[in-house]
Parts: sequence; structure tokens; C-alpha cells
Amino acid sequence: MMIYKRIFALLPVVVLFMLWTTTNSAVSPLPCKNYYSNALKQNIYTEVDSAPEFPGGSAACQRFLNKNLRFPALDSDALQTMPSTVKIKFIVDAEGRIKQAVALHGNSEGEPTPLEKEVLRVYSLMPTWKPGKCRDKTVAVELTRPMVICLEKAE
Repeated sequence: MMIYKRIFALLPVVVLFMLWTTTNSAVSPLPCKNYYSNALKQNIYTEVDSAPEFPGGSAACQRFLNKNLRFPALDSDALQTMPSTVKIKFIVDAEGRIKQAVALHGNSEGEPTPLEKEVLRVYSLMPTWKPGKCRDKTVAVELTRPMVICLEKAE
């Protein structure tokens, strides 16, 4: 009879541990959202369990951008008409490489501004990212990142 008491005393701990591990696992019980890209011939995920990450995190990404961005010399009229935010949409593939980076112009279409071209150039130089995951499988993930740019007139 004593053996049963010990087993039942441990049973709630085991059940609680099992509940905790299933509710706190990194794998989502829901499927990740994706679409098929004809250009890349693969599924591109828009919602994942684990998002892609720049090596070293967001602070390292900011340092990389600050180090590599080279803005063209602009006159004061051009500075006033430049957008202060550049949105870049890109895909981090399953190997962590940046693919199909494009500047989003809001409602307007057409050629990227010089600022957008420079940001796209720097995105093409980025090192390999830690890829995103869906159900513990590395997948290609579409991201959109806004970048606020403050340009001042050189004196």
C-alpha cells in the first residue's frame, strides 16, 4: 500500500510537467502561414514559429547598416522631398540568404529613390542570417522592415 501512495504523490508532478512542456514548446500547434512563389519555386512563409535573425541580433544589424550605408550628396531641396522612412520587403531563404529585396513606395509605383537604392545595395551585402523555423524546420520567410533615415544638411 505504501508503494501506491508514493506513485500517486509523484503523479501530479509528472502531469504538471507534461502540461508545462506541451504548452510552452516552441512549436506552434497551428500551421505556419505561407504562399507559393513561382519565381523562387518554393513556399514562402509569412508567419513562423521562430523569425529569421541577423547574426548578433538587432543591435548588430543596426551597426552593420550604419557602417555600410553611404548616402549621396544631396542639395537642401532634395533633402526636403526625400522620404524619412524606407520600407524594405525581402525574403530570408532556408539557408539564411537575402532574396528579392524590394523597396515599398507606399501608394506610388516606379523607380526607387536614391535613398531606397542605397538601402537595397546594403541589404544585398548582408551576411547570412539565422533562418526562420516552422515546426522546427528551417523555411524561407518574407519580412518587411521599415528604416527611419535622418539626413541633415552638411554645413
